Amino acid sequence: MSMRLAAIPGVVPVAVAAAMWGTDPIIRKTMSGSTTATTIVFGEHVILVALTLPLLLPALRAVFRAGPRYVAAAVVVGAGASALATILFTDALIGHSDYITPVVIQKVQPLVAVAAAAVLLGERPRSRFAWFFLPALVGFWLVNQPSPLHPSAQGAVVIVEATAAAVLWALGTVLGRYMSRELEFQHVLSLRFFFGLIASAIALPIMGAPAYSNGHDTVLILYLALVTGLAALTLYYYGLQRTPAVLASLAELTYPAVAVIAGIYAYNQHLNWSQWLGVWLMDLIATRRAALLAGFLLALLPTAVRYSQEVRMYSLLGLWLIGATIALVYWIRHPRRTRYLVAYVLLMSAAFYTHYFTALCVVCHWLYLGLIRVLPAYRVRTIQRPGWWLANVAIVLIYLPWVPNLIDLIQHMDLLKANGDVGWELPVTFGSLPSMIWSLLTQDDGENLPTLIFIALPLALLAIAGVALARDRSVIRGSILLVIYTALPMLLVFAVSFISPVFIERYLTAYALGLPMIVALAVDRLYSGFRMLALAVLVLFVGVELVGLKNNATVDTHDQINVMVDYVNQHFVAGDQIVTSDMLWYLAYVYYNRTDAKPLLYTPPLANGGSGRPNGYGFGTLVTQDIYLDRLDNLPKGTGRVWLIGTVGVPDEFAPLPVGWKNAGITQAGGANARLFVLH
Repeated sequence: MSMRLAAIPGVVPVAVAAAMWGTDPIIRKTMSGSTTATTIVFGEHVILVALTLPLLLPALRAVFRAGPRYVAAAVVVGAGASALATILFTDALIGHSDYITPVVIQKVQPLVAVAAAAVLLGERPRSRFAWFFLPALVGFWLVNQPSPLHPSAQGAVVIVEATAAAVLWALGTVLGRYMSRELEFQHVLSLRFFFGLIASAIALPIMGAPAYSNGHDTVLILYLALVTGLAALTLYYYGLQRTPAVLASLAELTYPAVAVIAGIYAYNQHLNWSQWLGVWLMDLIATRRAALLAGFLLALLPTAVRYSQEVRMYSLLGLWLIGATIALVYWIRHPRRTRYLVAYVLLMSAAFYTHYFTALCVVCHWLYLGLIRVLPAYRVRTIQRPGWWLANVAIVLIYLPWVPNLIDLIQHMDLLKANGDVGWELPVTFGSLPSMIWSLLTQDDGENLPTLIFIALPLALLAIAGVALARDRSVIRGSILLVIYTALPMLLVFAVSFISPVFIERYLTAYALGLPMIVALAVDRLYSGFRMLALAVLVLFVGVELVGLKNNATVDTHDQINVMVDYVNQHFVAGDQIVTSDMLWYLAYVYYNRTDAKPLLYTPPLANGGSGRPNGYGFGTLVTQDIYLDRLDNLPKGTGRVWLIGTVGVPDEFAPLPVGWKNAGITQAGGANARLFVLH
C-alpha cells in the first residue's frame, strides 16, 4: 500500500486536500449569526488537538531538536496560518453578506507563495510565470472593485480580512514545506494544531467570544475539524513533503474553484440543463478537453447563473435551442438518420412556443448550413437535402395554431403598451452593443468605464472568435456554428432596436451560452502551439466571469420584497385587507403571501375617466377580475385594518386616502413599502 501511495505525485494529494477545503466556506456560512468566527476556530482546534494528542510530544521533541528556526516556523504555521488566518477568513464569510469575494481572493495565494518560496526556500519560478502573475493581479483588482477604475473602500473589511488570510495561508504553505525538510508530516500536522489552539484560545478573551456556542453548531464544527481539518491536512502535508511550495500553492487553486462552484449550488444556483447541453455540443464539434473547459466556463457564466434562478422562460429557451443545435449536428454527421431531424423539429417547435426569439436561431441554422455548403474543401450539401426543407415546414405547421394569437397581439400593440408589457425598453445607442457584452459577463453595463477599457472586452472576444474560426479544420466547421449562434442574434436584435427597442439582456441569454464555448474552443486550439497564451486567456476570462458572479452574489438579503411580505405575514390579524398598487407588486406579493387574505390590486379610474384596470392582453390575462379594487372606499364593510403595498420613492399611489384612515406603521424592503392603516 505504501508503495502505491509513494507512486502518486505529491501534487495530487495537495490538490485533493484543497478541493476538500472547497466545502469549508459553505459550512462556515451556515453558522452566520449564531457563532462567532473565533469560537468556531477555537472549537476546531480543541477537537484537532484531542485527536492528534498522541503525536504531540514526539512532535515537540522533534521541532526543538531541529532548532529555533523550525520552532519559529511551527509557531507561524499554527498561530498564523491555522488560527489567525482561519478566524479572518471565517469572519469575512459570516460577518458580511458577500460569499464570493472572500473565496475568490484566495486565488492570490500562489503570488505570495511564489515570492516567499523564492526567499525562504530558493525555489525560483520560471520566467513564464509572468503570464499568470499579471492576469492574476488584474483579476484580483476586478474582484475587489465593482468599478475597477473608480475604486472605493466599500467592502474594505472583507477584502482586508480575506487578503490577510490568503497571505498567511500562503506563508503556511511555504513554511510547512520548510518544516518538512526535518520533520515528518504527522509532526508538522500536530504542531500546526497545537500552536493554533494556543493562538485561538488567546483570541477568545481579546475578541470577547465564548468558548462554546450551541449543540447544532458544534456538530458543524466537528465536521470542519474532521473533514476539512484533519483528513484534508493529513493529505496536504503528506503531499507537501514531495512537492515544491510553488507547485503546491498552484495545486491549492482547486480550493477557490471548488468553493465557488459549491457555493453556486449551495445557494440554489445550479448548472441548468442548457449548460449541460452546451458541454455535449462542444464534445460533438471539438475535443473532450474543449468540452470540459466549456462546462467549467458555462457553470460560471453570470447571465446563465442569474436567469437559471427565475421562473421565466429564458433558461428553458436555452435548453430547447442548444438541444436543437445538437440534433442538427448529429443529423449533419448522419444525414440518413431521420430520427435526428425529428428531434430537431420537436425541440425547435417547443422553443417557438417558449419565446419568439427562436426565429433568430432558425436564421442562424440556415446561414450556417449555407456557409458550409459554399466554403471550399468539403462543401457539405446538407442544406440541399429534402429532409431539411420538410423539417422546417413541419415546424411551421406545428406552430400554426399559435399564429392567430401572434397576429392578434401585433394588432393590439397599443393595448400591450397601456399595460406596460411593451414600450418600456430604453432606446439603443452604438454603445449599447459593447455594454450588452459587459452585462452578460459581469452583470454590469460597463458604461462608467473609460472608452478604451469599455471596448477592450468586446474586441478581445472578437479576436478569440477569430482564433476559433481560423484554426478550425473540421468537416462540419463547428466553430462557424458557434460564432453564428452567438453573434448573429445579438447583432440582429441590436439593429432592429434602433427601430423598436428590444435589446434586453435576458432576451439574449440563450444565445450568450455560446460565449464560454467559443472561449473554450479557442483556448483548446491555442494550447497546442501557444500554451502560455491559452492559459492567460483562460485565466482572464474566468476572472471576468467571477466578477459577474460576485455582482450576482452581492445582494442585500434584508432588502428584498419577500422580507417586506414576511413582515406583513407575521403582523397580520384576521380580518386585515391587503391592497397592492401595481401589477408587478401584486404578482410578487401573492407568491410570498402566507395569510388567509386575498390581496387586491388597486385600479383607480384614469384621469380621463376611463377604467384603470388592465385590459385583456399581456399581464391582464394572468389574473381574474375579482382582484381589482377601483376605489379604497369599496373595501368590504367592517374592515378594521388595511395594508397598502406601494412603491418606495414615488408620490403616494393611493392618494387621496379616505377620511378616517390612520397610519399605524410602515416597513419597506426591495423597493416596496407596506403601510398599515387603522380605519376609524
